[in-house]
Amino acid sequence: MKAKVVITMHEFAGPSIPLLPSPARRCWLLPLLLFSNAVVVTNEHDLFYMLKVPVLRNRVRLIPLGVSIQGYEMPQAGKCIIRKHLGLDEADILLVRFGFIDSVGGRQLDVLLYAIKHVCERGHKVKMLFVGGDHSNSRVEMVSLARLIGIEDRLIWTGFCPPEDVSSYLACADIGVFPFADGASEKRSSLLAAMALGLPIVSTMKSLTSVLAHRDNILLVPPGDPVSLADAIEELINNEDLRRRLSANARSSLKEFCWEKIGNATDALYRSLAE
Repeated sequence: MKAKVVITMHEFAGPSIPLLPSPARRCWLLPLLLFSNAVVVTNEHDLFYMLKVPVLRNRVRLIPLGVSIQGYEMPQAGKCIIRKHLGLDEADILLVRFGFIDSVGGRQLDVLLYAIKHVCERGHKVKMLFVGGDHSNSRVEMVSLARLIGIEDRLIWTGFCPPEDVSSYLACADIGVFPFADGASEKRSSLLAAMALGLPIVSTMKSLTSVLAHRDNILLVPPGDPVSLADAIEELINNEDLRRRLSANARSSLKEFCWEKIGNATDALYRSLAE
């Protein structure tokens, strides 16, 4: 029996900082995909491009990424302990961004810092928590920019954390801020983890995703616009009802991203090829 080949594409449309322009990268991968029996994509954006290739239409399957960080209900006392450990005052509003930092501009982190500056200038007592590892050069660049614009004392860094610590830090935050140059989507596992934990989130707009719904389970603003990002953060600070709605709907919408469902879909695909 001839072996069957399944290829899983994490990011067919191209990463935020591609080694090749996205169209060239897609063309370079096509010969590999043409020899496969099935192609798995993880998000609707990549599915859109795959379906444009006639010979791939019957081979492509959408199986999403799973939520990588498991959440749990943390008692208020536990949250207070962690927030005190982070050096927060009781009145501080804790913003959080989870994910590896390997590029300041490519990850829109310069935009995020300027947005924090705007929020601070409007009188809000906020701190920004960065959860996750980073390249030392990126950290130095961010600290230099923060010092230049006067918000260095508003930033807190955890460095690389085990999953249980990530979950605890996210559970203690008030608002998640996840700007992306190419917009939020289902391929952003850090974003999915925060949503699954019920964190009200501000991110950046992207077409071709039905999972993320503006003002339903997330707030979306144009990428590269620190004022709009600051406006959305401020709206969440001032609107408790909106925070609660985004939180509840984020948890509900991420139920489809559980590993049991992903495993069942993967198992069904492989069994269909083996028949």
